[in-house]
Amino acid sequence: MSVADQRARDLRRQIIRSPGHELQLAPRTLVAELFEGDEAARNGDGPALAQAVLAYHGVEVKPRLTEAAGDEVLLRTTPRFALQGAIATALVFAFLGLLVRPLYGLLFAVAGGIGAFAAARWAAAGSGPARRFAPGRTFGVAAALVPLLIVLVLAVPPLRAHYRKQHQQAIVGAYVQAANRLMAHGDLKGAAVQLMLAENALPGSGAIANARAQLDRRMQHPASPCPRPRCRPHALGWGGAPAASAGCRSWHWRRSCSSAARSSRGR
Repeated sequence: MSVADQRARDLRRQIIRSPGHELQLAPRTLVAELFEGDEAARNGDGPALAQAVLAYHGVEVKPRLTEAAGDEVLLRTTPRFALQGAIATALVFAFLGLLVRPLYGLLFAVAGGIGAFAAARWAAAGSGPARRFAPGRTFGVAAALVPLLIVLVLAVPPLRAHYRKQHQQAIVGAYVQAANRLMAHGDLKGAAVQLMLAENALPGSGAIANARAQLDRRMQHPASPCPRPRCRPHALGWGGAPAASAGCRSWHWRRSCSSAARSSRGR
């Protein structure tokens, strides 16, 4: 800690002990008190440096030292600087979280709000960490980072795992549906390929196991392409040709069934 920081901290304590938490000093006296022995700071950018050091320690100067034209300036403690640092940090995290998922942005906004409230309260009362650390913008950033990092470490990974599992389950559902459609049309090899892709996406899924069991039964006991009764020769279709039975599902099977009916009728 520099000499100017130590003197600014002592000045803040003096302000807190003053009636109304306010203190009036002449600008030259204030600059000389902060930078005693530093002629360059006192004669050059002394007012701007003093303004920055006091803001770092949560002390507001009215009017600003760079604009002071009167004999005295008013010094008072304020949580405004700590609140600015905390809010800026919370907004950055909330915006980045919102780009990934709205829920992340909401969680970061709530955590940053808690940190900003705590930083403002500590800075206003001079209690908690504000007793040991300068309650300026840097203090607000640190106060907001604590709950934000807690959310980042404890809340975000489980949510990411949950969303990843949901995505995998949706992929598996699509593969299983495709496999069921292929089995319904008799394409058992295509169904097996779809189930293999589903197992690669999410091994151990119950939906995959059920579809796999159904596929195994179909492969052990393949069904005929046109279940009995194969067709109804007595039902005439267009132009007097025998119509295909309701059990024939595809155009190829309907054609085969009708051909078989015509052959049996000719005999």
